[in-house]
Amino acid sequence: MMRAVVWVLMIGTLLVACAGPSPNHAAARERAEIRLALAQAYFEQGQLAVALEETDRSLAIDATHAQAHVLRGVVLMAQQQPERARASLDQALALDARLVSAWHNRAWLLCQQDQWSAADDDFSQALVWANGSERVQTLMAYGVCLAKAQSWDRSEQRLSQALDLDSHHPTALYHWARVQQARGRWPEAQQALQHLNASTHVSAESLRLGILGAQQLGDTQAEAQWSQALQRRFLPTKPSGDDPRKPVHVR
Repeated sequence: MMRAVVWVLMIGTLLVACAGPSPNHAAARERAEIRLALAQAYFEQGQLAVALEETDRSLAIDATHAQAHVLRGVVLMAQQQPERARASLDQALALDARLVSAWHNRAWLLCQQDQWSAADDDFSQALVWANGSERVQTLMAYGVCLAKAQSWDRSEQRLSQALDLDSHHPTALYHWARVQQARGRWPEAQQALQHLNASTHVSAESLRLGILGAQQLGDTQAEAQWSQALQRRFLPTKPSGDDPRKPVHVR
């Protein structure tokens, strides 16, 4: 859950109203929206090949649908086809230069290619237009990208801004804690992880991060507590000879 699954969250809202097109175009857009909704559903189920087929069918009906080009780019990113993904996202921006999801996803693609300056520019552009939950997601992804570049100050700033807007956002909390650990701020990281690991959004990754922090701080009680939670909830059943209370050592 806590891996950088940020672009998945930025596909955008489908089935939007069409404002003022011709009747023929409006009918085509409606048919394209239906295909696009199917494509997104298949994508969310992990059926990438079918999602790409449905996206292409949507674009065959209406090639001017910018959001369809975004979804096509996202699917191609998931299929590890970065050049084709970039072409689709470029096309989306050519059709709609204010489309937050296109800027966001192209920035994330550039980040995965370690093109820090270009990613920085695209994230900044996304934030010009982003509002509400889009802004939280973009700030979070921006912070994760900056952490990947080991730009710790700026990463912390962006993740903090995301948490200012949504203080309980699990992915932002997790990555904020990782940045604190990278900077040697173990108590601050543990405080964030205590909130996260006590919530319904606890994950194996967040528990392991908490165990690492507890080991660094010599907090044997927290280490044992989170080790037991990790074994109980996320690890395969151990043979009866193993002691489930034994801490899990993370290095």
